[in-house]
Amino acid sequence: MKLAIAAISLFGICCQSVAQTGPESERARMRENGSRVPCADPIQQRKLEEGLRVLTEGHGADALRILLPALSPTGERPQLEWGERETRDFFALLETMLAEASETTRVEFAASLEEDARTHFEDVRSMGNGRSARLRAILRAYPGTRASLEARRMLVDLAIERGDVLSASLELDALPADERAARAKAIEELVAPSRSSAPWPHVHGLPSGRAGQGAAVNEAPKPSVMRSVPRLLGSWSVAATTWDPTRATGVTGRLERGQACALFQDPRHLLVMVDTPGAPRYETVDLRSATGLASDPTRRPAPSIAGARAFVVHGGLAGSSILPGPGGKAPAAELFAFDIGTDGTKLIWRRSPGVLADIGDDASFLPVTCSAFDHVFALVEAKDDRLTRTVHACAFDLDGNVLWTRELARGVTLTADLLMHRQEAVRAGRIEAAAPVIDKGRLFVETGLGIAACLDATSGTMLWSFRTARIGKLRGRESAWDEGNLVVRSTSREAASELWLTPSDGMHAYRLAVSPGSRGVLVSMPEPRGTRSRFLGIAEGRHAAYWWTRTLLESGPQREALDLLEGRDRLYDAPPLDRGDALAAPPLLTEQALVFATGRMLAWLDLEKDLYYERVFELSAIGRAGFGPVLPWRDGVVFACDLGPLYWAP
Repeated sequence: MKLAIAAISLFGICCQSVAQTGPESERARMRENGSRVPCADPIQQRKLEEGLRVLTEGHGADALRILLPALSPTGERPQLEWGERETRDFFALLETMLAEASETTRVEFAASLEEDARTHFEDVRSMGNGRSARLRAILRAYPGTRASLEARRMLVDLAIERGDVLSASLELDALPADERAARAKAIEELVAPSRSSAPWPHVHGLPSGRAGQGAAVNEAPKPSVMRSVPRLLGSWSVAATTWDPTRATGVTGRLERGQACALFQDPRHLLVMVDTPGAPRYETVDLRSATGLASDPTRRPAPSIAGARAFVVHGGLAGSSILPGPGGKAPAAELFAFDIGTDGTKLIWRRSPGVLADIGDDASFLPVTCSAFDHVFALVEAKDDRLTRTVHACAFDLDGNVLWTRELARGVTLTADLLMHRQEAVRAGRIEAAAPVIDKGRLFVETGLGIAACLDATSGTMLWSFRTARIGKLRGRESAWDEGNLVVRSTSREAASELWLTPSDGMHAYRLAVSPGSRGVLVSMPEPRGTRSRFLGIAEGRHAAYWWTRTLLESGPQREALDLLEGRDRLYDAPPLDRGDALAAPPLLTEQALVFATGRMLAWLDLEKDLYYERVFELSAIGRAGFGPVLPWRDGVVFACDLGPLYWAP
């Protein structure tokens, strides 16, 4: 007994040594992060930095003389190293600095550009087609001029006319606040009939993960006494005998025919629910049979829905369970599109990493997708050597045509200190990246290499990147986050938006500004000593963020105030799970409830009653186990299991 107590005490001490919470410790780990983002060469970096410094000092004309050679309407957009851990797109940074400068400085900067800018703008205004590209060239060549502001207005209006929500949303935020309202309303009218869902935890189709009028929800579940018991809606078309809820995620959406749809994916199956009036369909797609590829059973996939199509990544390395193909290489994971038709779900196209330019032969899709407004976004990992990886973002249209590819970051999946303790992960070459998030024309990604980035979703231009603190030494006792998570918090178009980030290879959570501009963006929230947490989402009505926290002996949900910038304020902890029980799959957070499945029970927690267990249903009562994940459905929730969908409503 004494030896057991001593072992537990030693384990707790080791956990605490890993989770150092001081800001200096976090910044030191950030500086040791060897991952890199492609940036301008040192000579160009110094030149542009000098011009921006002169501009901030109020010398507009002098700044223009230095920066004028970089104001090119075509070519690459320089990415500058900025601050302690960030990069910025030069043109976006310059626009922000001009907006923050005094009127005198702005006039001095743009004075010699005004006449030429006006001439070019009038030429573009008179054009019939192809105006958007020319208008964007004006923004780059003549920043700060009156013509550039008019070009921005025209860009937004043209995008609204052709129904291009991504472009319109991206450009709208750069307009003056008093010019946004009418255009924002027009964009919302375009979005409403075609709102698509994003990967977990954004199952409502809103990047904030908030409840409300979701894609497949008639109304948010009400906090009332739970009188009903869970019931099976039906059976899958083929039994999902190897269904693994611990390695599954789900997403809800509406098909273009207006029917509610839910997808559940684990490494072997795609389970499809279509709420067809009178005859709901519950279908099983065996991914190995449909694609000819097996998948890594340790990866958690994230599917997405757009129109009448489902987009999934499947395949890839699975240690010794998949034999290498020709040449000794393991098969790469590929991107697949399935048509969710009235007569069944059928594979319509597949894309391998080989269709993407400038990516090495030894590449594979990471198992996360995000689709919105006729775009499908995915991440690709290229193996440079045994440890070094390069992660790219890419976009396709709904027919599988490549729209753009962008290199995001290059680094090692694991640090040298961890190599001895994580050999199995190194051999698998596994990167646990978060599912991408799309919001207001911006694509947010977390690479699994200690780099998070914001991209222009229409072109792939990197607007900024952020380097996180990665775990340096685990001593074989602890591991990083189970998986990365991204959530955009945006209460209105006028309110400052935030990106909540929990990188998969770190022990800190971050709150970043969505449009950081020239300002610093770091807010670090370290884990309390000896704990690990998984971010669940945000309930704006409760002004709180929700986490699943695990200590050495206990685990359970936890609520924290949103307005805290540093540290954690524990408002309330729900009673922990029983010893030996554990969360089975990602839970569902709405404005009223937190619903989840463990190995032993289904639970419905009322947020208004401070995470009170409104109802607990023991799985032994229905003779089954292994339910999850959970998605909103009708006026309740639905769990996936091997028999069929399990519905639970107040």
